[in-house]
Amino acid sequence: RNGIEVFLLHPGGARLTQTAVGMHAATVTTLMYAHVHGVHLLITASEDASVRVWRLSEGGQRSLFRDRGEIGKRPMPLAPACALVGHVEAVTCLDVSEELGLIASASAGGTILVHRMLPSDPAPSARPSAWAPTTQLLSQIRHPSRLGVDLLAISRLGFLISFSGADRALRRYLLSPFPSRPGDSPGGAEMEGGSMTVEVEASLSVMLLSPDGLTLFTGSVDGEVTARCAQTLGMVHRFPPPLAPGGAPVLSLALSPCRNFLLVGTADGRVAVCTARQAFVDNQRHVLTALGIDSVL
Repeated sequence: RNGIEVFLLHPGGARLTQTAVGMHAATVTTLMYAHVHGVHLLITASEDASVRVWRLSEGGQRSLFRDRGEIGKRPMPLAPACALVGHVEAVTCLDVSEELGLIASASAGGTILVHRMLPSDPAPSARPSAWAPTTQLLSQIRHPSRLGVDLLAISRLGFLISFSGADRALRRYLLSPFPSRPGDSPGGAEMEGGSMTVEVEASLSVMLLSPDGLTLFTGSVDGEVTARCAQTLGMVHRFPPPLAPGGAPVLSLALSPCRNFLLVGTADGRVAVCTARQAFVDNQRHVLTALGIDSVL
């Protein structure tokens, strides 16, 4: 119950390598993978108001022996490396910035916590097997109306974007203090509202930041896919309906490694491949216009 299972994917299928049962006291609501300081991590959140960081084992399974022979393999137990505290209500969403070493989590009560992951070993790359994470609370952000937060995205440029379906609003927050400085308060900086707020027409079901942190792709419950400028939250590109008019809710978005294609997954089991290049061009034109520069794109 309330278990976590980790599978290793290979050309022949998938193999269960690690498990954890009962480590969360309620349903696991969301999870994310991160590769930080050379270590593979799994971050999970739950309705029990907890966020846990787990270290993934590269060894996979452990062997079972009887007498002189190996009789099989069983999954390794998954043990939490650390727990993030501060939420008092169900945690609804997560996002992780590998470049900045940040974990953002939001709750049904509208509280967003941003933690910084700090290695206890001063040289984690030299001894990855000895690495153990510690965390520092960087920021506490509260929705102005205490409404639940449904989606989060951290930009490598040092700001955070949230979406609340209750008021259909995108908000952008500058993470401060950022980056860390000696003497920063361990309790983090507390913010309310947002440095920028934009209302959207339809409730969003998923959002994805481009690797450079400049373009925000969103999918809605009405099946609409758009691109927005992550700095101004303004819409810069609307993708044509890839599947059916009045399509099913968009549940997942992914960019190809070359950034030329956007993959769209919907609730009716379909996957569409959209050309993403024009969205990036439109966003660059939008940024230049906002700066008062005549666009040449």
